[in-house]
Amino acid sequence: MAKADTIVIYSDGQAGHPAVTHLPQLAKKMEAGCGFVCLHYAVEPVYERAGWLSVDGKPIDPPPAGRSSTGAGAKEFKEWLGGYFEQFWSVNPHWLADFKTLPNHPVSRGVKPYASSDEWYFNMRFRDNLEGVTPILSAIAPDDTMSRKDGDHGGNPDVRKMVLEEKKPQVVAWAVDRKDGGRGFGFCGGHYHAGWSIDSRISIRRRLVRLCLSRQRKNRPPLLVQFGRRFASSFFVPRKAARRLTSGPAC
Repeated sequence: MAKADTIVIYSDGQAGHPAVTHLPQLAKKMEAGCGFVCLHYAVEPVYERAGWLSVDGKPIDPPPAGRSSTGAGAKEFKEWLGGYFEQFWSVNPHWLADFKTLPNHPVSRGVKPYASSDEWYFNMRFRDNLEGVTPILSAIAPDDTMSRKDGDHGGNPDVRKMVLEEKKPQVVAWAVDRKDGGRGFGFCGGHYHAGWSIDSRISIRRRLVRLCLSRQRKNRPPLLVQFGRRFASSFFVPRKAARRLTSGPAC
């Protein structure tokens, strides 16, 4: 970690998140402008309910909308990554996201609009007013993403209103420029590991490897990366699945 220019985490979240037991070390790296990238479950730090109080001072569960978790990593992820998955606020349904447009941003350069079926988390707990945050992938979630009962990951009144009434586009990937000069990127997809080697995900593979190599300090030159299915298999896919994916066009 000491020599890393960018730290990429693709792992379990919550209590099993490798970052939550290394927050002091990560803080030093972030202060030095290190890049920070979290993929899928890794955008979810520890959730903490203790200390939530209602107006009359009595504990309530779930916490009210508009307040952030006090769990390990929540405050840090909001700063380093720009946002994070927060239980009782964010949700994790499986759905087909149709990304019709992409912003003019270094991360999305050369990437064309596409659609992808995945466990796309949404309604992240972002920085207030999206300060420093640029949405990269956004799509309108279909009504059936709200088919589950309210709970820590299934739904809540706030997100139901956004999806069912307001039809608000949901951000599932974003970039952040930090005041320390470093950069961050959060990506909510990636549940199906074998999906990284499907040809329809050429745009995803290209974008993710490029950003992982470029989420460094602003004064570092951008890197352009070309790689094929064989490389993607070894980089993202479990070994047993990778053996079945041995050739394919470059992307």
